[in-house]
Amino acid sequence: MLKSDPLCDRKEAGNNSRRIDNETGVLNRQMLARVVRLKGILPSLLVTVFAVLFLVQIYRSTIDHNLINRNAQLQTELERLQVQHFHRQQEARLLENQIERLKSEPNEAIFQARLRLGMIKEGEVVYQFPHGRKFESILEHRR
Repeated sequence: MLKSDPLCDRKEAGNNSRRIDNETGVLNRQMLARVVRLKGILPSLLVTVFAVLFLVQIYRSTIDHNLINRNAQLQTELERLQVQHFHRQQEARLLENQIERLKSEPNEAIFQARLRLGMIKEGEVVYQFPHGRKFESILEHRR
């Protein structure tokens, strides 16, 4: 076995400690450089943050909550009117279809006059029958 020289061991230990000191110094300088950079950015960053907070506060203080509620009411009314408009459009389409059918089919006008207005042709006899229980009770009274 080789014996190590105590003097060499001390030199090597001294070199190692200087190397560690140098590495620590480099790290310290790097950290110091980062801190200095942050110190340069920090004032403008703080000003920006305070400006944003100030603008948010102004925005909140200028909002009228009555206007927000009124906007919600108007939105609900608009939706109701849109639904009503949709239904009116459907009714209009149905009426247009009926008009077209009355124009194109000659017997349709006669049928509608009889059905809705109760009109009859000259010389016709109309028989009307009671419906439901009234008819049954009429029959029982006649017996």
